[in-house]
Amino acid sequence: MMDAPGRQAGKRALPYQGSSMHGTFRSGDLMLVEPATLEEIRAGDVVAFRLLQPDGGVLQIVHRVQARVREGLVTRGDHSTVPDARPVGAAELVGRVVASQRGGRMRRVWGGSAGRLWALGLRLRRGVLGLLGTPYALLRASGLGRKLWRPRIERVQLATPEG
Repeated sequence: MMDAPGRQAGKRALPYQGSSMHGTFRSGDLMLVEPATLEEIRAGDVVAFRLLQPDGGVLQIVHRVQARVREGLVTRGDHSTVPDARPVGAAELVGRVVASQRGGRMRRVWGGSAGRLWALGLRLRRGVLGLLGTPYALLRASGLGRKLWRPRIERVQLATPEG
């Protein structure tokens, strides 16, 4: 059943696997995908698309749209550092991800400008944590923290079921 040219009526649920959208999705999340055309997709939307593999298999991918170009949609995972190798064309597009379910709870997936801000926040968070992780690891490996900070133990009391 069709409700508009190029669109199927109804939404479909797809399981998410992988790590390229970590921070937005986790493996095992169930994504709600609504049919959409290339013209309806905005930068910042999360889209599901299929890529034909050299062995004839089909790979299902979920990434966020970075930009629209003449050839299609430039996409990138929220946890990826570089955009995908080539734009997504109309024939590959499955639809727009509008919600996800984790642990029985449905969550809206931010798209458009809000989605772009969400993805930027995830990248900034990852960058800041990466910067802080190195000094912490070096301090911990040096043993300097144990030498400078030695809490004084005043009293230890042990108890067993027998007293």
